[in-house]
Amino acid sequence: MIDFDAFEAAHGIQEPADWYRVSMRYDLKPFPGGSSMMNQGSPVYAVCERYPELLPWLFNKCPRGFFDDFENREKYLCWLEEQFDIDHPTDWYDVHVGMIVGENGHQGMEAGLAFMRRYGKSLYRALCELREATVWWPWMFQNTPNRFWHDVNNQRAYVEWLSSQLNVEIIDFPGSVVSRIVRRNYGSSLMANIHHNSVYSLLQTSHPEFEWNEVDFIADTGFNPHVPGYYYVNRILDQEGNLLYYKGGISRDWESRLTELRTGLPNHLEMDNLEHILFELGGDAQQLESQLLATEHIRAPRRFFPGGTELFSTNPLDHARQEDWIESMGPV
Repeated sequence: MIDFDAFEAAHGIQEPADWYRVSMRYDLKPFPGGSSMMNQGSPVYAVCERYPELLPWLFNKCPRGFFDDFENREKYLCWLEEQFDIDHPTDWYDVHVGMIVGENGHQGMEAGLAFMRRYGKSLYRALCELREATVWWPWMFQNTPNRFWHDVNNQRAYVEWLSSQLNVEIIDFPGSVVSRIVRRNYGSSLMANIHHNSVYSLLQTSHPEFEWNEVDFIADTGFNPHVPGYYYVNRILDQEGNLLYYKGGISRDWESRLTELRTGLPNHLEMDNLEHILFELGGDAQQLESQLLATEHIRAPRRFFPGGTELFSTNPLDHARQEDWIESMGPV
């Protein structure tokens, strides 16, 4: 067994929390008795036995298999609730997985990664196990589980939930529930990535037992595929004028859409129009939008503001021209 007093004196450990910065491999293992101590299991447990106030997940390296124990997962979640000021279960919906796994780096990052990996990096799955008394709606989280929307049963559950939220019968969705309403009710990724902003496509998939007629959905997003429509590209800039993202989309009136998007942007961002192309049939603009949204290598990560699910790292119309998806032309 290691001489704790000697080790602490040699490494300047003056209070228990100083142990969090100790590298078990590079500091403890070379110290007399350290190697044999590590061969008996994680030394973190021995340190925590000496100082019960210490938390295993805040050490430089969390013990292997620590989260295999349900009680340890429960304790860790309780600690997270304190860190994130979770006063009510619904507060969890505001927590991004990156806050737990430490996208920006923080003490205990390795433990956060280990904890989330156990649940497939899904906070929804973690809470379903550890806070099972609460009914959780997966679409309300900042991140839905991987490939969640590819399961038709999940789409069906969401539509039924939306129906209850809006107090609108599913059969009455055409003409009353437009894509914008779905997106504003936690369906942004579903509409953008699976159904390309078509409520008609969503209902055909989720509730095929009804006979849906696409004509009844003309009012969807205010965009009619049978009349002229625009594909537009807006720039999103920071306050210094630096370009951050391109926002692509379709609209009957790109100027009004730009005004609407601007009102929902965070104060530190600005938006202007780069170019817009008028299609004789709006359906052609929709087809172009679908192709561009499906082109992963030009997409930018999702951001939580209006239009944040339709971002690109490069001008999507430039890519469309390179692929001969549209005739090469300048802005209208």
